[in-house]
Amino acid sequence: MESPFKSLQPPTAAREIFCFSISLQATNSDIALFLSPIYNPGPPRVARNSLQAGQWGAEESQSNLFPFSPSQEYDILILCEADHFKIAVNNQHFTEFSYRLPLSTITHINIQGDTSINSIKFETQLLRIPGVGPLLRSINRVS
Repeated sequence: MESPFKSLQPPTAAREIFCFSISLQATNSDIALFLSPIYNPGPPRVARNSLQAGQWGAEESQSNLFPFSPSQEYDILILCEADHFKIAVNNQHFTEFSYRLPLSTITHINIQGDTSINSIKFETQLLRIPGVGPLLRSINRVS
């Protein structure tokens, strides 16, 4: 399967902090998913959060498994399930993040920081859940 996001991370030499972020954003500046691999300071970790009405939610992070390596290409897949994002890195399940905002509010993606993007791919299909109605199921891949 072709990678939607293709990226080569720059070397970390002479950098105190090396990180980047991917945000799935709404038009009102809310962020449904903020995903950020952070290399320094401290142990490497991947932070996940959301922003609603200018307030950040409780950050979720994990450092026991860090699937990124400086100067190596990576592939990120974000799958929208019924009640959470399912996130894979380099074709391996990595983590999940429960929705804090409705999927229907997401209008764009914002990528910032120490990374280069080679490609972005979106695949969508309508998913019907009894009692909830149609939801947009998206596959967004970063590599």
